[in-house]
Amino acid sequence: MKRKNTAGLLFVGLATIASMCAIAWTTWPATITAPAGTIGLVPVQTTSLAVTAIAQPANWDPVIYPSMIHTVAPQDGQYALFKLTEAPELIYGPADLDPTSLAVSWDGNQTILSVKHGDHYKLMLLVDDYRGVKTVALTNGPGNDLDPALSPDKSFVAFVSDRDGRAKLYGLRIDHPELIGLPGGPQTVPLFPGPGEERSPAFSEYGLAFLSNLMGTWDLWVLEGPNYDSPRRVLANVDPYSPVVWVGDQIFVIKDGMPGLVSRDGQFFRPLTGGPQEWWKSPGAPHFVVQNSVIYRVKFPSSLSPDLAFFRIPPGQDTAELWLATLDGKEWKVADRVPLGEAAWSRDGTRLAYLRRGKQVGPLPSPEAGYRSDWYELWVANANGTDARCIRTFSPYGGKYEAHSLAWGPNGDRLYFALAEVGTPVYELHSIRLDGSGLDSVFGGVYTCNVHPNGIVTGVARGPYLYSYDIASDKWTSYWEFGQLWNAVFSPSAEYGLALADGALVLLDCTARTQRVRRPAAKASAGRPSWSPDEKRFAYVSVWDGDGEIWIYDLASGTTTQITANDYDDYSPAWSPGGRYIAYVSEEDVLPAIRVFSVEDGKTLSITDGRYEDAYPIWRNREGQ
Repeated sequence: MKRKNTAGLLFVGLATIASMCAIAWTTWPATITAPAGTIGLVPVQTTSLAVTAIAQPANWDPVIYPSMIHTVAPQDGQYALFKLTEAPELIYGPADLDPTSLAVSWDGNQTILSVKHGDHYKLMLLVDDYRGVKTVALTNGPGNDLDPALSPDKSFVAFVSDRDGRAKLYGLRIDHPELIGLPGGPQTVPLFPGPGEERSPAFSEYGLAFLSNLMGTWDLWVLEGPNYDSPRRVLANVDPYSPVVWVGDQIFVIKDGMPGLVSRDGQFFRPLTGGPQEWWKSPGAPHFVVQNSVIYRVKFPSSLSPDLAFFRIPPGQDTAELWLATLDGKEWKVADRVPLGEAAWSRDGTRLAYLRRGKQVGPLPSPEAGYRSDWYELWVANANGTDARCIRTFSPYGGKYEAHSLAWGPNGDRLYFALAEVGTPVYELHSIRLDGSGLDSVFGGVYTCNVHPNGIVTGVARGPYLYSYDIASDKWTSYWEFGQLWNAVFSPSAEYGLALADGALVLLDCTARTQRVRRPAAKASAGRPSWSPDEKRFAYVSVWDGDGEIWIYDLASGTTTQITANDYDDYSPAWSPGGRYIAYVSEEDVLPAIRVFSVEDGKTLSITDGRYEDAYPIWRNREGQ
């Protein structure tokens, strides 16, 4: 990693921090508590050492590299550095070491300690190569230099020093340690200037995380960018002496006495359960725990990986909350003020896009019937809802702004959605890049539009009549033969459609341009049907027994199979991408809840518990479903 322009680091940091202080209280998103995860403890080694610090290389493997765990422990009245082998291997010391300062490079060949010189602790680099271990003094002068953290590429060390009277975060280039201390050589620079103090630096490929009380409380921050000069506050009000460690793309921290993992954007905090009481205070924690002379490796839970999205409707509101869920019943909130149904998974299932409606606070320019005083926002996030970014805002003060029918393009590099003029139901299809640039108009004059995985757009145009449009070939097809239809659900390939005509469910063959009644009026309702991914079956809602029940229709045999049977309404079937499940909404509980029916074994899973009004399940695109 190249690190340039460190002389300008102080100026850039001060300007950026001042800007963040001005906006922090008005733009900072609320943190959502995700479902808890459970840690496990895996025994690594028994040791006779009274360990005070443990560090591991980033590529450490307990089987391939059993001797790459480094520890600091007492030795002959002082402290020493050891590698853990069958018998502890002394690497350096005994010496007057700070017992808790220890950092190890990704390959285990470089170690940084804090050694006392005179009245102060100073950083020392140990380089272990084929010639043996050599030492390089990294810092000198007044103050104590402690708590080192080494960048992933071994080129930079961050540490905490009180050389100016307060505990501040500093950095030093060490990719050429032989130049340190020479005229014109690398110099120590402040990384987070300002009136606050800093603690607990921790590096990863995503940046440098640390604690700071710059804004009056102890908060978790990250310095990003190639020069670590872009500060971002991640989580406010963490415990002042919390350890800070990266766990993949999440950060371990203690908040309100609870250990947990926070996402890089600070939007999700996932509490951690399990382990002995206050295990995070053990030497080596949170990656290691020492108990009864045994060193344990902490096994963190895997990241939350949702199977579907759904919408939760707060009482008295005209928008919904967007929630994600797993098949085993874990659920967590992603966003609020989302129009019902306006979320879409990318084709590969790695990202999630959704619309939000923001409240307009200014006066309205000549309001008219059907005019909403809101603006619309287009957001893109990771599949689990983290790292969410607003890529575009549509204002009611000019032009088209009311957005709906959000979908991903066939190549995954653009989003498609419809925009309406003020007070009109006629929409124009647009597309946009994932960074919010390149807003293009595709076509207009339609009431609805849906983008299929193969790049075909279907919907209802003015007439009303059904249409299809091929994005790649720019070919428009009108289906006048089917008559005036206000709704239709097309198959994944867009070769077939299902529509309600005079109360009957009608199958539309878009290639032959023919239509056939598949369910008469007495057997079908206005509920939206759902196609199986192989287009051989579809799920639909029937009200023949007085309440809505979900059925499956087989196109080849013409047979039907009932999958729900109760005295309550079931509706909104959604077939999973792999064809194994059908999600739906059931009113069997106190309030509408999300259920999942297994097509293979006929079992039903309860995803939500009916304490809230839940609606509109949308499956994530992933294998095995």
